[in-house]
Formats: sequence, C-alpha cells, structure tokens
Amino acid sequence: MSEMVPEDWEVKSLSKDIQIMSGFPFQSAFFSLDSSKIGLIRIRNLVGQKVDTFYEGEYSSDFLVKKGDFLIGMDGDFTIVKWQSGQAFLNQRICKIYLKNDKHFDLDYLYYILPVELERIHNKTGATTVKHLSVKDIREIRRHFPPLPEQQKIASILTTVDEVIEKTESQISKLQDLKKGMMQELLTQGIGHTQYKDSPVGKIPASWKAFSLGVLCKFTQGVQIPYSDMVRRHKNGYIRYLYIRDFMDDKSLYFVKNLYGNKIVKITDLVMANTGHTAGKVFWGKDGVLSNNAFRISMDTSRINYRFLYHFLCSDFYKKEIGKLFNTAGQPHVGHGNIARLQVGLPHLKEQILIAKIIDSIDTNIQTKQQKLQQTKNLKKSLMQDLLTGKVRVEVD
Repeated sequence: MSEMVPEDWEVKSLSKDIQIMSGFPFQSAFFSLDSSKIGLIRIRNLVGQKVDTFYEGEYSSDFLVKKGDFLIGMDGDFTIVKWQSGQAFLNQRICKIYLKNDKHFDLDYLYYILPVELERIHNKTGATTVKHLSVKDIREIRRHFPPLPEQQKIASILTTVDEVIEKTESQISKLQDLKKGMMQELLTQGIGHTQYKDSPVGKIPASWKAFSLGVLCKFTQGVQIPYSDMVRRHKNGYIRYLYIRDFMDDKSLYFVKNLYGNKIVKITDLVMANTGHTAGKVFWGKDGVLSNNAFRISMDTSRINYRFLYHFLCSDFYKKEIGKLFNTAGQPHVGHGNIARLQVGLPHLKEQILIAKIIDSIDTNIQTKQQKLQQTKNLKKSLMQDLLTGKVRVEVD
C-alpha cells in the first residue's frame, strides 16, 4: 500500500484488539464419511466451503464454527473466507479471527484488508514446499487504518458488491444445473416423443437413428510447424496458427504462411484435442491453421447440425464413453479412429436444430451472467484499490 494516506488515518497494530483461535488437532481415528455427523473444516475445504470429512469423537464446543465466522488457512496460500456453510469443527492449521472489542476495528473491514497484508507475509516467506503462517505473524500486522465509522462504511460498500457477486455465482450455478438436465433430456428423449426403442446408445425416440460418428463426420489431423517458421505479428500472406490453448484465450499469438489449406479451421468448425489434459474435449470459434495436437471434425450438414453435434460432444454420455478410450499409460490420448466409432442418437435435422437452439439459449444466458460476474469483480477490485488506500474517501453519516 502507498505511504500517501489521509492524515487522519492512524497506524495501528492488531495485537491488542483481535482474538485468534487456532484450530484443534482432531484425532483422525474418529474421522468419518457419515454426513449426519458434524463436518470438519480442513484447509482444502476453505475454497468451495464444502466439507468432505466428518467427526464422531468427543469435542469441545469452543471449536465449533458457525456461518459468518472469519477463517484463515495457515498453510499454503493463506486463504481467507467468511464461512458460509453450516456448523462445523475448526481443524488444526486454520484459525478463527474475532474482536476482543469493537472500539478500534470493524471485523468486516479487516476481512478486506487482511488479504493484502497476508500476501506480503506470503511473499516474504522463504521458498519452501508449503508456506506457513503463524498467529504471531497476524498479531504483528501494522498498517494505517481509517477512523472506525469510515471502516464500517467501506466494509458496507464492499459487502454489498460481494453480495452481488455471490448472487450472480448462484444464478450461474443454477443455470449450469439446468443446462445439464436439459442436455440429458433433449439428447436422449428429444422433443414431444412418446414411443422409444433400444439402440447402441440406450433408449431413443422411435423415429431417431443411431449412427457412428465416422459415418457422419470426417476427421483431419492438424499439422506440426517448427517455431522457426512462425512469427508473432500478423502480416500479409500469413494466418493464425492455433494450439488448443488458443481456443481458451488469446494470450499467445503465432502466425504461419498460408500454405496449409487442408489444415485450416473456420469459426464454425469443431476441433477436438487428442493429447494431454484436454484430450477428447471439443472446441470451436477460431480461424486458422490447426496444430498437430488436435483434429478438425467436418460433418455432412445435410444430416447433422454442427451445434447439435457440439452439444452431444459436451454431454455426460459422450464424456463417459470417451473416458473409456484413453490410454491408461502416460498422458491421456485419443485418436480420431476411436472417435469415429462412437455412436450418436440422431433425430431429423429440424429437431436437431431446435434442440441445439434450446441449449444455446441457456449457454447465452450463462455467458451474460458470467460477463456480469467479471464486471462486478473488476468493480470490486477497483473499489478496494481506491477505498482501502484512502485514494477515494467515503462520506460517513
């Protein structure tokens, strides 16, 4: 934080006004998977806030955590959270922060400024396998603090923004669940059918047919081009060279001479990774020459709609089937010969298009919410930079 702070902000230490309760080393002999017991908060549970271990031994109620408690993980990344799940036990190497009195500090304000201070401690800690935080480290934090009413106002503003973030994340999660359920229903039962039949992909509507992807599609492997033939800026006669990572972001751009016509993909082409942690995953939305760690999927558009096929290749059924094809040794790899043998239940083209439109509409809604989420997170970051440094002052009632 800059040393240029408002004159009425005072340097204070946390040592006299906060209470830090360290977690208890619960005996692993009493750990359980029985969710009817009280959960045990371990460091890995702070992110996501879902417990996966439960405790059935004797305990002291002193170590019970309730919703809203302020917790810090003391190993690794020094994660800070307000616990939002139900009652649970505070395990070792996690601490709970609360105030001895509320004369000098607002606890919600501390929730927003402590990540800055803990990041400094983290960065100063020697390079070890896992970094550790001590109670002493937290107590010795000293920094400029605004007057208590201003702390409370700042915390209120940031809490309001956090509530919008949490609400938007919840909306996204519900839409993703809706999409998953709709895909399962639409890709197996279709729209308005009453009669069904058995097929290689399970029960499907009587009017549908099962085809192998090799009958409907053609697969073209990408090409390996040496780095010496690439440039980092676009120029005449050159075209984008696409690695799988480029379908996820545009942080790294490479261009090659436009000499590989049969290896070029268009925005509407489907592309599948065949090696590495993304093996079997399908992408679309880029123009360029495809690299050799993926292959293009071309299809007979008079028989199969590319958006319908895309959603099929993102379905749980497909993911289960593709998982059976991975090599068990070394990094995951799947060849297009194996993909060609996969079966898909196929309705008439009009129904395919309608199914794809329904799923696409949910995707559009999810993307809109995700954009709102990112904008709100950017707003929070900007507000924190301004309000927590005193660059922008707030009016106190």
